[in-house]
Amino acid sequence: MATVAGVYLQEGRYCIRLIDDCHKAVQRCQECRQPFRRMGITETPERDLLLQTYGPRSYYRNQNERIKMGNIYLCCNMKCLSSYDANFREVIIDPNAQLLPTHREYLQYNNFAYNG
Repeated sequence: MATVAGVYLQEGRYCIRLIDDCHKAVQRCQECRQPFRRMGITETPERDLLLQTYGPRSYYRNQNERIKMGNIYLCCNMKCLSSYDANFREVIIDPNAQLLPTHREYLQYNNFAYNG
């Protein structure tokens, strides 16, 4: 099971993180498949933030679909989150994330509770 800043992630639990704090292998949203853009921290929250959870991931090897448990990354918006998991239980914010005031405003405007 994955942890972010000491918080265990499991199905139905999500953590908001800065893209630049994630490994460079994190490249696209699991739901909409749009690529994440690494530009340093900007004043554009929807480009800086993502949602991370832990659960089953499908992948292909030798044209056969396989499933393994691993980290899942989504765009930080309710559209991708509710499309991926309509029954999500909890969204927390990585306590180590250096959020700007525009990030906090974005999260409140988009109905993500701000716990920091």
